[in-house]
Amino acid sequence: PVHRKGEKNTYRYAGIFFALVNLLIFAGVMPLWAEGRLKQPAVAPLLVTGAFVIVQAVEWIKARDWQKLARRIVVPAVGMLLIFGGLDWAAANWPQTHPVAGLPDDVRQMDIVFGDQLKLVGWRALPEWPAAEKGWTHFLRSYTVQLYWEVLQPVTDDYNLYLALVLDGERIAGVDRAIGTVSYRPKPTSAWMPGEIYAEIIGFRIPQSVTLERSGDVQLGVYLAPGDTNDPNRVITPIPITSLENAPTSIHLQRVAVFDTGYIGSELDGYTPSEAVFGGQIALKGYQLPDQAAPDEPIPLKLYWKALAEMTSDYTMLIHIEDEAGNMVAPFDVPPRGNTLPTSTWPPDYPLTDEIVITAPSVPGTYRVYIGWYDPLTLVRLPAGTPDDRLLLGEIRVS
Repeated sequence: PVHRKGEKNTYRYAGIFFALVNLLIFAGVMPLWAEGRLKQPAVAPLLVTGAFVIVQAVEWIKARDWQKLARRIVVPAVGMLLIFGGLDWAAANWPQTHPVAGLPDDVRQMDIVFGDQLKLVGWRALPEWPAAEKGWTHFLRSYTVQLYWEVLQPVTDDYNLYLALVLDGERIAGVDRAIGTVSYRPKPTSAWMPGEIYAEIIGFRIPQSVTLERSGDVQLGVYLAPGDTNDPNRVITPIPITSLENAPTSIHLQRVAVFDTGYIGSELDGYTPSEAVFGGQIALKGYQLPDQAAPDEPIPLKLYWKALAEMTSDYTMLIHIEDEAGNMVAPFDVPPRGNTLPTSTWPPDYPLTDEIVITAPSVPGTYRVYIGWYDPLTLVRLPAGTPDDRLLLGEIRVS
């Protein structure tokens, strides 16, 4: 309909409403798509908006209101085409560099050289993907890091990399990419300049089928694979790390464990409750220790732990068996879970059980069993509130 002068234009408010809805969609979708690979339900309001614009344009055409049609639709449409066309031209023609002026303070420097030509300067974790910083994650989440590269001399090859989570020699998850082509615009290593550092973010998703409560190794390697990426028969040539002894073809970045963080743990039925805390980091919630055994008999010691904070060190557990005179007769120093789950990969407040088999002394008698934690690099025990930072679990009568 044609509105008379002075009459309230209800279509104007509808147009403003739909414009705000689309602005909100744009403002919400773009950050979410970039950060979390998520989508908002944008199709429905876009359809309604499109229908509104079409109906309004048809009414203006019927009314032969060409000035309003040009001002409200044609001019903005041409303007948007010019803007996006110019941006597309600029992305394709303006010079764009990937080098960074310097390394952030949180970069873990490595200086690993592949084939005397390509150097991995270092890597760092990103706040958006905390798995690399914490050493643990939940399944179906992403493990993502930022890598810093440098070529030592001009190269003609386009190097590829793989970043993978390896558990018991099997690749559980990973990603393969040509170095320099993940970020926009692609700039492969053959286009790099020596002396400049290039940064790139890369990662992979942890599958739900991964073995839980067991740490794996995050490994990185570089290789050449000329030809079509879809060709299963193309030749793949691993690049040796010439800066390391024996020139391996991959490096270990860190250990990462996967958990079901929604798990609240089993009941402590059958466990002797404990409130012991070691170093303000590890809490012993309960334990099971037999009170008698035969000489040289294997004794199962069951422990129920919880981490109280994020840990960056891999602590070792000590178990001491002493006779009535205080003489140590059987020391056992073991990492948790047989070194399949180091403490640096423990999530806070997650319940963890462990079972250690110790051997009863050969001589009959009554023996005390102590437990504690220490740093294997410094040999310093975690404080336990006792004179020697050991906790007395109980006594075993060997007969």
